[in-house]
Amino acid sequence: DIDRLSMRVQKRLAEVFMTQKISEQLPLNTRIIGTSRHSLERLTKAGEFYKPLYRFFASGTVKMSPLRKHKEDIPMLIEYFMKKECQKQGMLLKYFSDNLMNDFMNHDWLWNMTELKQMIEKSVLFNPKNHIIKKLSGSVLSIFSNKESSISLLNDIPLAANSELALKERMSLVEREIILLEIKKLGGNKSKAAKAMGISREALRKKLLNSDEIIKRLTKDSKEVKEAA
Repeated sequence: DIDRLSMRVQKRLAEVFMTQKISEQLPLNTRIIGTSRHSLERLTKAGEFYKPLYRFFASGTVKMSPLRKHKEDIPMLIEYFMKKECQKQGMLLKYFSDNLMNDFMNHDWLWNMTELKQMIEKSVLFNPKNHIIKKLSGSVLSIFSNKESSISLLNDIPLAANSELALKERMSLVEREIILLEIKKLGGNKSKAAKAMGISREALRKKLLNSDEIIKRLTKDSKEVKEAA
């Protein structure tokens, strides 16, 4: 996930990739594969991604469809990561109940493989004695929620339910609520919240600032409309 790297690390990587050496004594001869859930072009234009590094990766890109577009792979992926996680935690192989597997098949997996792996990791951790995991604990539910919960969340954010807004802005407002819930869960610690969600502290700050600006603009527009009426 190269979009999560700090600007300092991005600049250093660009230097290494383009000179093909880590130092004068250590040449580099390898292929580099980077992944990103977000558009590197958009991040670069916004000043959040280092342009030379973007150009390096833009020379050859492959767009992967999100997990929700190929749900037939979910059972196989769950089996694979479950085996790895059980082995890692020193436990016998575990399985999910049929009801949970149905929920997983109907889930949108907004964070794709990251969400799926985190869900399995915490499910194993919080079910040390259960051979078959029949329900998710509260900690796991903070990562995983079913479609109904997702729809309910949107209805609880009036501005995000405004169909006149651009999708990018609506997503920013929903993302804001998720971030604020994570911060609250971790006692107000934004650094821990950022780490738990797999983003940098700076990325979290920018997301909140961006959503603040959207809310202020919409609130101002609403106020002006009321005054004009």
